[in-house]
Amino acid sequence: MPKTIKNVFGEITSFENIHRAYLNARRDKRYREEVLRFSAYLVDNIHRIQKRLLSGDFQPGAYREFYIYEPKCRLIMAQPFEDRVIQWAFYQVLNPRFVKGYISDSYACIPGRGQISAVKRLYYWLRLVDRPNNVPCYPINMVLRSLTETGWQSVQDEGKLSVWAHPGFREILLNATAEKISINDLQAVARKSRIKFPDAPRGPKWYYLKLDISKYFYRISHDVALREFNRKVSDKQVQAWMAATVCNNNRNFGIPAGMRPEKVPRDERIPERGIPVGSLSSQMLANLNLNPLDQYAKRELGIKYYIRYMDDVIILSDDKQQLKEWKEILERFINDRLLLDLNNKVCIRPISLGIEFCGFRLWSNHIKLRKSTALRMRRKLRGLMEDYRNGEITLERAKMTINAYEALLSHCNSYSLRKKIFGEYTDTEWTEGWFSLQRNSNKVESDE
Repeated sequence: MPKTIKNVFGEITSFENIHRAYLNARRDKRYREEVLRFSAYLVDNIHRIQKRLLSGDFQPGAYREFYIYEPKCRLIMAQPFEDRVIQWAFYQVLNPRFVKGYISDSYACIPGRGQISAVKRLYYWLRLVDRPNNVPCYPINMVLRSLTETGWQSVQDEGKLSVWAHPGFREILLNATAEKISINDLQAVARKSRIKFPDAPRGPKWYYLKLDISKYFYRISHDVALREFNRKVSDKQVQAWMAATVCNNNRNFGIPAGMRPEKVPRDERIPERGIPVGSLSSQMLANLNLNPLDQYAKRELGIKYYIRYMDDVIILSDDKQQLKEWKEILERFINDRLLLDLNNKVCIRPISLGIEFCGFRLWSNHIKLRKSTALRMRRKLRGLMEDYRNGEITLERAKMTINAYEALLSHCNSYSLRKKIFGEYTDTEWTEGWFSLQRNSNKVESDE
């Protein structure tokens, strides 16, 4: 971890930094009413934010609560626009410094380390540990002994040739490594020589351990999170801002263990746990809160194939018993050090069954969209067709959604799915998909 962050409050409250925070906060929202009101008196509002921060007024305004149900039910808490500008002002100064201390295989809410980057990294590992040259392999001495004993039966004259003139032997010399030959190369030799070799020794079977923290954002301990934050940031004013943001006097964010957010009334939320989902500071603090787990796994336990996407952890190993030991050790660390719990998604399985991660299912030779993700995409596209047919959205807006889904599908083996939805139109194949955009004849064309 880099040195302690100190003396950054002046940089955070500078006019230039707050103006840059305003530009980031209004991105894709510039025509909303509250953004237009703020922008109308931009300089005055930036100066007011400066005075507010310099006076020590860090208490955020009232949150607006709502639920989203895709991919699962979540309670979202949205802040007023001025508070979002303040969040950005702190985030764009602090987060780049925090990221320097993270392990390289920590993903989510980090520039350049999003969902697709995490999937590609795990897929690279799967291909690495399960590549054909690893399993199975024949010892080269066994191959040479089998060839010497058997020779090669010529199809033309039924005579035997010397093993040194054996074409398969020459191929082995060209393709073999120092001590072994891959099964693919040897199968080609066996077909040419008509020699049956003994069964190859089986290579190691690889497994994965999946860890998932139960209701992570709603169960984060304020004491643990602030302790980790204050260990990295020594600036007292920045510490006071984070404490006011986490320990909000206007709203409690935590839910009891084992409960779902939508099942907990507002007056039953607990004050000492939870951070608001949807807040920029929450994303930063959530990553920082799990950084000790990453460091412990990599530096103390020496786990090589360890990847984390927010609260989802995947570990690969060819030793199932080792994974069980790591699971017990990491669970104890999560319970005792972070005061969190794992949910019932924790499992140890062979990688040959596929790994569900970040909306995809990964094998060592291909990636597919997870079934629930594909079902949700179909449902959204059917809704898009209906909205366009009724004139509720423009063609430009519909194309943006389609392009987003096509970009998602481009990162996995989805030819059959794309063909079924969008069709296939080439010189050799003309297949109609079920997705199409057509206006209702009774609606007025509004795209022009």
